[in-house]
Amino acid sequence: MITEIENRRGQELKKNLYFIRHGQSEANITLTGGGDPSLTKSGVEQAIVTGNELKQHFDSMGCAPVAFIHTGTIRSMQTLEKISEFFGSDLTHIKMADFQERGLGEYEKKDLENILKVPELAGLYEKFGPSCVWFLKSEDKGIELLSAMYERIKKGVLDLRIKYESLPIIVIGHAGSMKIARRIYESDNAENLADYLASFVPNNCEIYKLG
Repeated sequence: MITEIENRRGQELKKNLYFIRHGQSEANITLTGGGDPSLTKSGVEQAIVTGNELKQHFDSMGCAPVAFIHTGTIRSMQTLEKISEFFGSDLTHIKMADFQERGLGEYEKKDLENILKVPELAGLYEKFGPSCVWFLKSEDKGIELLSAMYERIKKGVLDLRIKYESLPIIVIGHAGSMKIARRIYESDNAENLADYLASFVPNNCEIYKLG
């Protein structure tokens, strides 16, 4: 199902931006932070189903995406490969690191059990579950600031507007980058980001039509 997210701020953002979370990855199963895992078998199947859905959607509108974008991670490239097969396109798959997941510094590839030992997360798992990791903020451990993540994703959105104007494009990103992109379109408000990011999780291969 495609969820349409309007540009509620009236600002110049990219229209017809189809932002999709990658298919289920090995890290989604093991609850491991960061890293560069591959898709599971289920993740590959999700990407195929999503590709078929998108093909039907674009056919009904009489158009097709003009660009396929991934973040450079294995899971985003594998997802995009399966989706793009439905369009019979020879378009180059473009890497945009702007839409990567949050950098976790020393906590990359750590399992959730170890990450939860960080003092600043004390008591938050009971309220937010695994999403409590959005409250990590130890810059000295190499954690990317949420404000910096917000700005790089917004930059990516604006760059796409300049390059592709209102033409439809597909971006395969991650749960965090997808949620921040949604936030930019809904309110362009970077305050209390951890609370917002921890409040919901897009499903694997969920689709947002932004703008």
